[in-house]
Amino acid sequence: MLTPEEKTYHQLALSYGCYPVLSPQFTSLPAVIKKTKDILLEQNLVEKDDIIIIVAGMPFGLAGTTNLLLAEKI
Repeated sequence: MLTPEEKTYHQLALSYGCYPVLSPQFTSLPAVIKKTKDILLEQNLVEKDDIIIIVAGMPFGLAGTTNLLLAEKI
C-alpha cells in the first residue's frame, strides 16, 4: 500500500499481509497510476498482468475525501 503520510505508513506496517511503501504526494490521477505501477514493479511487489486497486480521495491531499476506487492492470 502506498501512502505519502509517514504516520499512516507506520500504522500500515502493523497490519498483517500489508506492505506499506512511502510515496511522494500526488497531484493528479495519471501521476498516481504511473508512479504506483513503477514503484510496485521496482520493488517486485507485483508482476505483469497483476491487478492493483487504487483507493484515493480527490482532490488529493484533503483528508476525508476518499471517493475513488480504481482497478488497474500492470
